[in-house]
Amino acid sequence: MDRSDPNFKSLSVKCREDVEKDHEEFASSRFLSAANQGRNLKRVARDIQEYKSFIPCLKFPTTGERITSRTKMEQEIQQVYRKQFSIQRLLEAGREYQIPLTLVFIDFHKAFDSVEPGAIWESLRRQGIDSAYINLLKDQMSWNHLKGHDEDHATNPGIRINGRNLTHLRFADDIVLAANHPNTASEMIQELVERCAKVGLQINTNKTKVLRNTFATDHPVCIKSGATTTTAIEDVNEYIYLGRLLNARNELEPELHRRRRAAWAAFNGIKNTTDALTCPKIRARLFDSIVRPALAYGSETWTFTKALDERVRVIHASLERRLVGLSLSQQREREISIEKTSDAYPASETLYSTSKRGSNTKKSVRMAIQELTARTCIRFKSVNDGYSAGDSVRIADMGLCFSDVGRQQIGVQDVSLSEDCWGIGTAIHELMHALGIEHTQSRSDRNSYVDILAQNIDQQELINFALLSSRLWANLVPYDYGSVMHYSTDSFSNKDDEQTILPTDRNFIETMGSLIPNFYDFDQINEYYQCYDSCKNAGQVANCANGGIPNPNNCLVCNCPMGYGGDFCDQRPEGCGTTLVATSRWQKQKLTVKFDKKDDEYFTFCNSWIVGPTNKTLQVIYEITSESTRREICSFGCYEGGIEVKHLEDPRITNDRDCCLDSPLNVTTTVNPLPVILYTAATTVTYEFTFRYL
Repeated sequence: MDRSDPNFKSLSVKCREDVEKDHEEFASSRFLSAANQGRNLKRVARDIQEYKSFIPCLKFPTTGERITSRTKMEQEIQQVYRKQFSIQRLLEAGREYQIPLTLVFIDFHKAFDSVEPGAIWESLRRQGIDSAYINLLKDQMSWNHLKGHDEDHATNPGIRINGRNLTHLRFADDIVLAANHPNTASEMIQELVERCAKVGLQINTNKTKVLRNTFATDHPVCIKSGATTTTAIEDVNEYIYLGRLLNARNELEPELHRRRRAAWAAFNGIKNTTDALTCPKIRARLFDSIVRPALAYGSETWTFTKALDERVRVIHASLERRLVGLSLSQQREREISIEKTSDAYPASETLYSTSKRGSNTKKSVRMAIQELTARTCIRFKSVNDGYSAGDSVRIADMGLCFSDVGRQQIGVQDVSLSEDCWGIGTAIHELMHALGIEHTQSRSDRNSYVDILAQNIDQQELINFALLSSRLWANLVPYDYGSVMHYSTDSFSNKDDEQTILPTDRNFIETMGSLIPNFYDFDQINEYYQCYDSCKNAGQVANCANGGIPNPNNCLVCNCPMGYGGDFCDQRPEGCGTTLVATSRWQKQKLTVKFDKKDDEYFTFCNSWIVGPTNKTLQVIYEITSESTRREICSFGCYEGGIEVKHLEDPRITNDRDCCLDSPLNVTTTVNPLPVILYTAATTVTYEFTFRYL
């Protein structure tokens, strides 16, 4: 509909009001459902605001009911390709078993302008379309107007679209008649002509085609109109059906050429845009959403061989090379030299610049740089935003949270941190990427620690779960579920709250996706940049307890794991917390952490120790005291608050964090003293402890 049309404004307003109403009802239902299920309302609100919620609107065509079962949903989606696959299978069976086959592909003449309105409304009802939308179409679309019966259309017939009057409307259809003999095909098409005439449809004999295999006779397929007129339908050797080029021998080669041309045409359509974009991730998303579908259209019905797979790979690779501006020779040279090229920035002077951002993001970046500088040998030096004398990291707001991994040697390398990239943990995550650190769940040994549920992952995001070769990335530290480089259990889910990563030890479900940088995060940077060499060559170094390591900035003091403090990691960290002395009898104690708004941290921590006699085993039972608090902090990653009781033998590793406890948890450990870490990002959190030694 043209904007100058008098009905345009009213239809636009009506649609906008209906969409707003639908969204309000949907959001209300989500909040009500979350409240009934005891889920975190803050998380639900954030997901709705960030458009992470999806409405399952696929319906059964017969009843109009929503499809909620994944199996049934996949079956309905397969309907899109089933007709195309059926025709291919029919052609293949005819060739294999030498069965004569005559296919008639039907095309209707002026389908939209000829069909009776009642047939349209009935068809929409059968497809399960809501009656409100059908009535809206009835109100806004005048058939007299469409057919050109008013005064204006007497001189300008047709439908006005974008300033042009279209008088010959053609709409695609997918009807195909199959028969063993041309005479049978003629009878079938004649019956179709008579039935279609009852609803105002007329077959276009110029565009209706016949495709037959080598075993079928050459007898013509005809349509009779009236008592004497007979029209023979034209025979063709190939025909485009549902976007797929079919031929009698069912060969895929011609279709592959079409897909290649379509992909390059799609790429040329966005070439000017991708060339102007500086953000590689946005360019990649644009490529994946426009070019890849053009190349892979209908591939669900292809029979892949090694040769075909290689052909598609070569086409895809050539398109990607053009996207990044590389020739084939340049790519080969790059592959040869990539292992010889360091992707690390100079540890003594990593240059960075900042563009205009919000105060919260500035605080996150400032604190992240302070933490990295204090715990590693990395030194950041600020330069102007226009710096171009060498490689540097530019921290900017590009609407997303992302960074390339390692020094790209392209001059200015962007690290995107938007206002939604919350806290010091996200800032350290992206800066660690820029420094060369990969995701934890992509390590070569990850299959021993997590299960990747690919069926629950958004297909465009599967690349984020790719397994790294041990040749490309050395596992510098033990696998740590609590690393800021580890995804949460629902990352890139194709459904709300659907799990995409499951730890082999299910106790760590809430630990993954942490926003708290831990000991091994800094440790692997020190290993990667060989920061510890300074202390190896020092004459005197600190004797660190409880898994601490001499700080490469000052070898006389230690980098300590969480829960331990002092210069040598042999003391309880300063600040909030207490020391509880265990006896052989049960004791009860409540531990509380309250968020301090004046604290220059995104989390407020309380570090307590439970101490028992030497060589005694400690037993602790703990639970959260408030159900409302549990609901508020419960989340994957425990980013609102939680507890960590460090009962594992490795004092450096992140233990299983808990923020969703609905029943007491019993821990028995030989770790003594036993660190208990409470933290919060907003609310006051209290846990009740019962403890003793055995």
